[in-house]
Amino acid sequence: MESATKTRLPEEAVRRLAGRHFPGQAVRRVEELSDGLFNAVYRVYGDGPLENGAVLKVGPAPEAKVLTYERGILETEAMVLRLLENTGLPVPKVLAADFSREIIPAGYFWMTALPGVSWKRAEKQITPEKRAKLMEALGRAYALVHRVKGDAFGYRTDPDGSWGGGFYKMVDSALRDAEGMGYALPYGRIREALRRSRPLLDAVKTPTLVGFDIWAGNVLVDGETFDRITGIVDFERSFTGDRFADFTAAYDIFDDVEREPDFMRGYAAASGGPFAVSPDDRRRMRLYRFYMTLLLYIESYRYGPEAAESIRRTVGETLAGMLDTIEKDLP
Repeated sequence: MESATKTRLPEEAVRRLAGRHFPGQAVRRVEELSDGLFNAVYRVYGDGPLENGAVLKVGPAPEAKVLTYERGILETEAMVLRLLENTGLPVPKVLAADFSREIIPAGYFWMTALPGVSWKRAEKQITPEKRAKLMEALGRAYALVHRVKGDAFGYRTDPDGSWGGGFYKMVDSALRDAEGMGYALPYGRIREALRRSRPLLDAVKTPTLVGFDIWAGNVLVDGETFDRITGIVDFERSFTGDRFADFTAAYDIFDDVEREPDFMRGYAAASGGPFAVSPDDRRRMRLYRFYMTLLLYIESYRYGPEAAESIRRTVGETLAGMLDTIEKDLP
């Protein structure tokens, strides 16, 4: 998809980067992968580590217009992939990275390519029986992600000592970006709702790794049987906070985790405890879902005037309804 944040490279530049990090290995083919919305991504085939195709992910250039929280998120992704490397999760392995911007005017890293097709693309081939198997496997995968703990809350670039403080920073950063763009949003109401939600959020005491982007486009399934997860990709928007935030970011897979018994069974088996959602968990999940939707609204600027206007009109109506519901829950 076209996006103003992508740093596209000519094929010769991709080949030079391959030569720098995989010296002596021939490059036979370079393909741009166009599904992503933020980074430019290439799959490179050749010899040695490139034999089955390695993936080059290139972040935005310094002059690209990005949201505050998006600055440095490619580096966050490389860090998270390294944390997850020995967890048993089918995630890419980082092969090389350079965030100095000395070689090209953007940070980048190389990673292994994973087999399979996205859940989104395979949707028509996934029968109810296959979906049940995939959901159980996805529950196990989420539980493995959540075994990774941090020492602070929020994004890597702006951590906080409490989840209430960390989440307020996350949302307030997005609101400040929106204010700078002149968007008409109920800023005062949103910030007041966050302030009144502070005790609810501060009840979360353990900073847990949250992928926050494990949707149908980022989950790979077996391209022949369509009943097995072969990979999970794109951890650039990860933060440490409430694990229940992940259950609000599964677009095109499920809307309500409590209506997914197969997922809950897989999660419970891998986490070693029952999967239960309390009333306070539900209230917190409404806040996380609101934040995700707010980001969709603000990020619309990068897709061109016509698409942006359509997104903001539709998503804006959703945001208004969400905020009304959140306010009704407040003490």
